[in-house]
Amino acid sequence: MPPLRFHGWFVAAASTMAGLLVAKHALIWQAQRKGNLANFIEFLASFITLSFDSLVFLLCNCAQDKLHEVNTRLGDVDNVVPELRPLVLESAARQYELTADQVGALGTAGAMGVPLACNSVRHRVKLVTDSFVVYRSVENFGTQHAGTLAALCMNLANGASRIVAHSMAGDMLYQESKRTLSVLGAVDASRWPEREILLVERILRNSKRGISLSMGGLATMDHGFLLSVIGSTITYLVVLVQYKDPALQSALNATAANASGALPP
Repeated sequence: MPPLRFHGWFVAAASTMAGLLVAKHALIWQAQRKGNLANFIEFLASFITLSFDSLVFLLCNCAQDKLHEVNTRLGDVDNVVPELRPLVLESAARQYELTADQVGALGTAGAMGVPLACNSVRHRVKLVTDSFVVYRSVENFGTQHAGTLAALCMNLANGASRIVAHSMAGDMLYQESKRTLSVLGAVDASRWPEREILLVERILRNSKRGISLSMGGLATMDHGFLLSVIGSTITYLVVLVQYKDPALQSALNATAANASGALPP
């Protein structure tokens, strides 16, 4: 694996998610809303899911780095001596196809596709419930339990940051794969031998499809995924907030109070 040129994004995202996770459980522990054992078990489970999210982000960064190396070589192909140009084009085409095959294999149901899809559904549901819990806690109890409310906000921010990190990693990978089109578009290959033109066309065909990480064929990790999560979250929150059935409202308020650890005044 080549050295990560985009390691800054990975370090920033992983550090942010880990920091929010630790801060949330530290606030819960200080507020003494949960027992030490329960808090530790929840922290351990959250840390496992965080490790999975970080692994996905790292894999996307590795694939993006390989594509960046391909684009760098293709951008300098005009400066390569004619005798070596076919080798450069052939190696770039193979690395692009290998990266596409590896990313595609990761997203299959037999590899990480199903866990990615389940994790996506979990993040969607958790974002809605966490948002609603924060809303109800503020509405019912205000800032009477500031520590617990801060922990809930940290929990919400942690979930949101994971969705944003996933979407950014997938979208950056896709954009880097499509950048090959513009890189080769700036190269004048009209006077090249037929073999080299065929290699260029081979790379262009692959780049037109692009490379994106699939979630078991159900969805792909890109900015469209982020927009769909935001849209569904707002929709369900509006429904939950405006729904006036007394029995449901009582149950939802009880759930919010239990989740926040707040006691009625």
